Amino acid sequence: MLYDDQLNLVASEDIDTSPSILIPFYDRDTSIVYLTGKGDRIIFCYEILDEKPHLFALTHQNTGGLHQAVAYFPKCECNVTKIEIARGVRLMQDKIEPFGVTVPRAKAEYFQDDLFPDTVVTWQSALTAEEWFEGGDRLLDAMSLRPADMQLASTAPVVQTKEKKYASYNSREKDDAERKKELMDAMVNRATVFEGETQEHGDNEGVDSDEWGD
Repeated sequence: MLYDDQLNLVASEDIDTSPSILIPFYDRDTSIVYLTGKGDRIIFCYEILDEKPHLFALTHQNTGGLHQAVAYFPKCECNVTKIEIARGVRLMQDKIEPFGVTVPRAKAEYFQDDLFPDTVVTWQSALTAEEWFEGGDRLLDAMSLRPADMQLASTAPVVQTKEKKYASYNSREKDDAERKKELMDAMVNRATVFEGETQEHGDNEGVDSDEWGD
């Protein structure tokens, strides 16, 4: 169930899973919440948006074996060059297994600034213990995860794709009547070309008129 800041229910989702309690982890940079429980093998992923229905199911992560618990690393531990938006470890029966969540992109050589905005530095304290006891209050710092040698994907040049031949026949923007009319016009034009062509025969080709019987 998803509630707003006034504790009003705005969305709910039925998840077919074990009766164990699902533990959420929310990534504020991507607005994705990860849900899993003790004894599960699947990490459920949902994107949270302001627009209805607010909860959008993403591809769930089937991690294989059963885990007892899951912990996530700070965002600075993600490999942004591989478009890794989350990284963590799973506590298994006999080992601790690392895992990552990646997003496939066409221009992977660019820094995906829509997926990696300036992230809050949660791994460093904003105040010392003395400042906190004295009533100090300060927001956490934010930092960019962009490597110095990577160009922003938002500023990457747009690749102009060549329009395919007869692409108009396959356009989804046109309704069935328009596509049918274009196809019929093309067939009529083609037939007109055939009708206008003349076929030459040799002097000995064909049948003489006196060879036809009654």
